[in-house]
Formats: sequence, C-alpha cells, structure tokens
Amino acid sequence: MKKKYGILVLLVFLGACAKAPVGIENADLSPKEITVQFPAGQLKAGAASAEVSPSKPQYLAGFGNNRKSTGIHDPIFARAVVFEQGGERLALVSIDAIGIQRHHLPQYLEKIKEVPPDRVIIACTHDHSAPDTMGLWGKVYAVSDGRDLEWIEFLASKVGEAVDQAAKSAEPVELVFGTALVPERGVVRNVREPQWLDRELGVIGIFPLASKTPKAVLVNFAMHGETLWGENTIITADWPGFMRKHLEEMSGAETAIYFNGAQGAMVTIDNLIGQDGEEVHTFEEADRVGKAVAETAFAALNSGERIKNPGLFFARKIFYVPSDNPLYNTAARTPLITRQFYRGHLQTEVNYIKIGPLEMLTFPGEAYPKIGLNIKQKMSGKYKWLIGLANDELGYLLYPEDHYQELYSYEAFTSMSRLWGGILVEKQAIDLTAKYGR
Repeated sequence: MKKKYGILVLLVFLGACAKAPVGIENADLSPKEITVQFPAGQLKAGAASAEVSPSKPQYLAGFGNNRKSTGIHDPIFARAVVFEQGGERLALVSIDAIGIQRHHLPQYLEKIKEVPPDRVIIACTHDHSAPDTMGLWGKVYAVSDGRDLEWIEFLASKVGEAVDQAAKSAEPVELVFGTALVPERGVVRNVREPQWLDRELGVIGIFPLASKTPKAVLVNFAMHGETLWGENTIITADWPGFMRKHLEEMSGAETAIYFNGAQGAMVTIDNLIGQDGEEVHTFEEADRVGKAVAETAFAALNSGERIKNPGLFFARKIFYVPSDNPLYNTAARTPLITRQFYRGHLQTEVNYIKIGPLEMLTFPGEAYPKIGLNIKQKMSGKYKWLIGLANDELGYLLYPEDHYQELYSYEAFTSMSRLWGGILVEKQAIDLTAKYGR
C-alpha cells in the first residue's frame, strides 16, 4: 500500500511539474505593437564584423550534451548592418551561434550605444559547431549550463562593437535587391517531407553612391548550419562562413552577412555521398556547399534591381505563446531555466520591415517550411525575406496537427511551445504583412 501511495505521489508531482510555471499571475497577455515610419530622405547604411572566436574550450551547441570543443578550424563572427534614414536607425545582427533566447537579449542590447534597443534585431545562423549560447548543451541536460559566461560577455561586447561601428560608418547608399534559386541537387533538402522546400535565396547589395562595388552583401536563405555532424568538436562557422568568404571574394564586398530562414523540421544540407555509401560531413563539404550558395547569391546580385533611397518602415509585435512542453516546464523548475513566465506563457515577438520593394518578417525560432512558404504567399512585396531565430529561440515552430505525427516526434519533443507556438507566430506575422504590406 505504501509503495502504491508513493508511486501515486510521484506521478502527481511529475504531472504538476509538467505544467508551465505560472510566473506573473496578473500579466496582460494581449499583443503589443510598436511602429516606426522612417522620415523620407537619403538612405544611409553601414556594416561591420567582429570576430567572436573563444580563447578556450567551449561546450558546443546543436547536437548532444557534453560535446566540448578541441580547437578552431575557422573564425566565427558577429556581423551587423545599420540602416539610417531621416535620423532614425535600425540594426540587423547575425551571430554564428545556435540561437539566443529572449531573456538573454538584454545582455547584448545594453552593449549597443548607437541604435535604440527596440530597433535592434539579433538573429543567429544556427551554427551547430559554435559555443552554446542558450545554456542547454552542458555536461548534463537540465542540470548544467553549457554557456561560458565569460565568453558570453565577450560575445555581447562584440555585438555592441559591430553595431556601433556599422552605425558610425553609415554613408549614403543605393540598394540592389535580387533573388535566385539554389541548384536542385547538392545544396539543400528537407529530410522530413521533401516536397516542402524553399530554394529561393534573396540578396541585398549595399552600394556607396555611384560605386560598382558593394560595401556589403546581405543574404537570406533557409538551411541548417550543420554540415559538420555531431562527432565534430572543432569550432567552425560551417557553410555560412565559407559562403561569406567566397561571396566577398566574388563581389569585392568588405562584408557579407547571412540571415537564416524557415529551416526547421528539417531543412538541411544535401550532403554528397562518399565511397563508403555514407553522407560526407567534412570541412571540404562545408566549403563546397558554401561556395554553391555564394555563386547563387552572386548571380542574384548581378541580376538584381538597383534602387536609390527606398523608404523604410518597421513594426514589432510582442505577444505570448503557451509553454506546453512538459520537458521544458519540468526543467524550468531547476536553476538552469531563468526565463520569465507570464500566466504559464512565454513572451516573444515577430518583426516586420519594409525596405522599398522588399518585405521582411522575422520569427522567434525554427519555423518549418510549410509555415515559411505559407507566410511568403501572404506577403505582397516584390522581394520577400523570412529571418528565423530572431530575438528569441522557441525551438521548432510547426502546425498543431503535425505534432501528433511520428515524423515530427523529435521536433514536438524539443519545442517550447510545441502545440500552438507555430500557428500563433504565423498568425502574428501574417497580420503584420496584411496591415502594412500594401
């Protein structure tokens, strides 16, 4: 009888832990929106890059726990672009990292002096061979924080340096907007449902007035940064790093910056098959894929549309999603998870940016391509960008019905808002483009 009673108590305890912590009980969960219509005038832009490679071994993010780095193959970076018009500024940051959760953002934003914090978007390339920036890949999951807090502080300071340098270097520019499709084979694939795949790549070339050489090229494309597999312990920017290097050489740009898209569940590299019949997961393979993406981006740049002084508009929607992952909710009762809860919900955001004929939407995690393609269909801009892992990382964003498929069992297991997060993010994104995209 005592044994049965003990089991019952344990089940009740585990069931209670599986529910999201209440957090702030009287929180207002209604969405909040801010907008900025940039004054008409001369468009200026600046870009900058700061190396953020660590000086000592780090826990690597993206695969299993307790994977510690044993060296550095190629440097990792924080890269920033700042747009300025009519005295107002907007910053977009890309970090070679797995992701940054919302409650960690203030540490980065407070280092930025030249751009207001509510005009900054920090996104990640989703690099699976970079140090843990979320704290989830330490020695033991939910027990040890995988972040080296000294390196995190260094990273945050470098983000601040990159943004401030980009802002101070802003000069009058013209923009080139372009798109192209990556090759059908050998670059990207969807290993869950192959028919759902977005091969479109977008570029923005930033050209000083009358210059034929860009000072920076921005690239938007959806694919995991995981050419190197879980056995790798060498820090690398993976294919995005090689892509940037090749694109800078091809275009003459000082800086190439990559922003990931709807690459969740599971948009990844179309690896070559080696003589042993197994997928190739090498640095040479990362270079091959990066070069192929760079060639596509360079073609899009060369065939793009050049526009002087396109108008800027920015809108941010802050909203709440239910925290319905029992694993995450249980971990949230340990010292590892410090994220604030709001009546059992997590605060997050989407952002809408319009730059002339280009519409850009950001989302707080890894949307799978069904959501990404549906959002793109609703966008009215001539050029359409989706930037994932921006100002938050909720994990995978799926439609509710797919969480019950065995095909998506891993994604459902790891998503923080596993049932409703995806569709709520999609709704807020579509609402923004419907409201401001005409």
